Amino acid sequence: MTDRPSHLAPRIDRVLTHIHTHLDGDLSLDALAEVAALSRFHFSRTFRDATGEGATEVVRRIRLNRAANLLAVTTLPLGRIARSCGYGHTDSFGRAFHRAFGQPPSAVRAASRMPLPIVPTKTGDWTMYPVEIRDETETTVAALFHQGPYLEIGPTFDRMDAMLREREVPTGPSIGIYYDNPQETPLDQLRAHAGRTIVDSDVPEEMDRVVIPAGRHAILTHVGPFDGLPAAWHYMFEVALPERGLRMREGLTFERYLNNVADTPIEKVVTEVCVPVADA
Repeated sequence: MTDRPSHLAPRIDRVLTHIHTHLDGDLSLDALAEVAALSRFHFSRTFRDATGEGATEVVRRIRLNRAANLLAVTTLPLGRIARSCGYGHTDSFGRAFHRAFGQPPSAVRAASRMPLPIVPTKTGDWTMYPVEIRDETETTVAALFHQGPYLEIGPTFDRMDAMLREREVPTGPSIGIYYDNPQETPLDQLRAHAGRTIVDSDVPEEMDRVVIPAGRHAILTHVGPFDGLPAAWHYMFEVALPERGLRMREGLTFERYLNNVADTPIEKVVTEVCVPVADA
């Protein structure tokens, strides 16, 4: 992402938070400029310089990706989903959805599978996410199994953390290990582990011991709400790896969560998307 002038960074963060938390509200350029406390012209230019996208593009992408998630993992009526994502009429929502995903909302609902998310178009030297190649050491994770939509794994993380705290097990960062492609696997059959890295301790008997093998990994850094992670994964496989002449090798794909979400503003939550790689 393009570096932001330090005095403007809090304003852009405030706008991004506002977008994610007010998808059913007025997210026009004038409204967002008011949130940033900038003129419309200054805001529009500053936002694009900071994020690589126009504000209108960001709003559209976040709204439609959120709608796709809701269609796939909930039974909420179509009209309610449309309104919650800022569309006053189901017809206009349906047209926008079809243009974005190449299928109507009813097809996503019937399949109960998330479509490939919308990702920003790469422009010049700007890329959506920083990606680096690192050699990871072997990591042992104490984890609980989760089956079902990945976006519903939160309670499993809560139970896992409570168990480790109760047993006073020394731990490192939280890790989410994901085994299936949500575009190819029915949502109720998706498999994952919610865990934490273990530091000089045994894994409690009632938990699963998962070993992430050492080796070369592509590491993508995502900053912001978790509902943006499907787009980050898509970017990793469709853009970042091909650009670098890499392919996924045998191993485990996982997310590493670097903040405590309980005391970190949602727009500053940092997640690493980690994929074992080899030369293509």
